[in-house]
Amino acid sequence: MAQTADARPAGEPNVQDAYLNLVRREQQVVSLRLMDGTELEARVKGFDRFAVILEQDGIDHLVFKHAIAS
Repeated sequence: MAQTADARPAGEPNVQDAYLNLVRREQQVVSLRLMDGTELEARVKGFDRFAVILEQDGIDHLVFKHAIAS
């Protein structure tokens, strides 16, 4: 069976998780553009494999990762 491109040792975080964890810990404001063209500037409160929780002006937003363009 062929290995997938993201095969890595167990417990080693991927680049996306490492970046999201860094900006979450340091409470940095990030800019996101969604697939529908909406732009958000918010802080990352948490994330998992499928979604990111963002805080913008004291309001939490749940954004699915597949909806993020950049």
